[in-house]
Amino acid sequence: MTIGLLYYRFPSDSLKGYLLATADRLIPRHIVSFNEIGLTFPPGLKLMQPGLSLRETPDARLFTADSLLIRPMIGSFIKGKNEYYFACQANSGDVTGCIDFVKNSIDSPISTSIQLKDIHIDDYATFPMIGRDIRGVLCGKITYSGQYQSLIYGAGEADLLITGGHVELLEPIANFDSIDFNDLRIKMILEKQKINLTGVELRGELIQGTLSGSINLKTDLSRSILDLKGTLEPLAGIAKGNTGAMTILSFLKKRMNKGKLSFVISGTLGEPAFRFI
Repeated sequence: MTIGLLYYRFPSDSLKGYLLATADRLIPRHIVSFNEIGLTFPPGLKLMQPGLSLRETPDARLFTADSLLIRPMIGSFIKGKNEYYFACQANSGDVTGCIDFVKNSIDSPISTSIQLKDIHIDDYATFPMIGRDIRGVLCGKITYSGQYQSLIYGAGEADLLITGGHVELLEPIANFDSIDFNDLRIKMILEKQKINLTGVELRGELIQGTLSGSINLKTDLSRSILDLKGTLEPLAGIAKGNTGAMTILSFLKKRMNKGKLSFVISGTLGEPAFRFI
């Protein structure tokens, strides 16, 4: 009867206010939002339309979803751990994983593993952090351990794959201001306030490329320093049927070395600078 009354008379408004106030205290630079909260069975909480954004740019969502389920992992509690399972439905795909509060406190360091499956990013006009139009279907895995209040001081890895996609270039290349690709694989490691891109490979019908280097992170992510190098390899038929075919061929003839275009990206995440070498 007690369990039934708890579900029937669940104080959703009070808990919503408490969670939002707690989020403001724990991550003051961010805004956490959601429309409704309710209980699920097995025991857990379900948030509807959750969102996360930076306080200085509230309209540029870092994260948004249809729903987010959070459930304690009972087996871990028996072992004296404080682990939770979460499942999120976002952009026609799923985000699942677990999070471990290392010292049995919500204020403690965390360790988490996240799986991404079939996340459609076509609906996002841009990624706020890089200011470029990127579209496709995202899958992959992310692991992280450290302080959630300052993620840049932790350590982690990501292995991501975007298929059937489109990416806007930093600067137009010949007659192209964007590239369509079959798949874009991104492998990166976070350590000592630095993201090392250990392997970025792009494959498409007209062009393929690679990218490597590092991003030195700052508390204000837009000021993070870029030190990246890459290559682009135009494939046969890249100029076929294009109204600017002669411009494209002339550009490639001047810039290509051993069949490839080499470039560097410097500057900051907020103001990147691109040039061929």
